[in-house]
Amino acid sequence: MAASESTLNKIHEFFAQYLLDLMSPQEDEDGNMVPARLTAAEMGVITKFLKDNNISFAGGGEDDDEIEQMRQRAREAALNSGFSRQDLEESIEGLDFRKH
Repeated sequence: MAASESTLNKIHEFFAQYLLDLMSPQEDEDGNMVPARLTAAEMGVITKFLKDNNISFAGGGEDDDEIEQMRQRAREAALNSGFSRQDLEESIEGLDFRKH
């Protein structure tokens, strides 16, 4: 039997929240907020999830501040995980972070 649309929507929402939490800064043992450290595999999953959901960003919309914050968190997480700027640019090439 196939899953209902409601069930699939819940799974999608859960997975999206999981990925967002993965990218969010975490509190260390001293109470300081530190950027997330993502693996190459995690970055790949996030990139694929965005592509699969037709997420892109062209700018100029009302959500620009939130989108820029997301881009900055992703950039910091990638750089803190040992990715070079070139790695980062190549991994998100073509993504614009705005839902079509």
